[in-house]
Amino acid sequence: MFNSRNINKEMNKELENHIVKVLELNLTPENNYLTINKKIEELNKVKDQLENIKQLTEKACWHKWAENLNEDFKGYNIIANCDAIDFPKVGVSFEYNGNSFSVLLEKETNIYYGLKKDGANNETVKNIESFLEPIIVDFNKSDDLWYCWEYTKFEDGYNDLKSLIEITIAKLNK
Repeated sequence: MFNSRNINKEMNKELENHIVKVLELNLTPENNYLTINKKIEELNKVKDQLENIKQLTEKACWHKWAENLNEDFKGYNIIANCDAIDFPKVGVSFEYNGNSFSVLLEKETNIYYGLKKDGANNETVKNIESFLEPIIVDFNKSDDLWYCWEYTKFEDGYNDLKSLIEITIAKLNK
């Protein structure tokens, strides 16, 4: 832990020596300090560019997932809020006994998916919750907004969502 293992200490020392060699840090401490600061500024600019590219790539993923939903679930009511800053989401809206609920993939700080309540009253929520119980049993139970949800990895998000949609469709078709 905290890089305290001997192998980590050795690797860190080797990396440090390599950096000193590559940056030619063999001048005065003041000049070395200046060189290091310049390199840190360069790396920060690269990091900022990578963050920008990451944001663009993430937005492209949300749009691709919305397209995939339209292809994979033709005839269903697709939800696609791909450009939202706070809560981008994609999914499918369903009805059970005249009441709607959604199967969504959404992101706040982390990405998660699950079965979301669509503004139903308490009696409707209990009815839908009872119907969905076999599906939601292995998920985190939720609050006023979700019947159930689960965190996932960004790269697994669409596959997890697709699987939950397929399970939901199978349950609705029984």
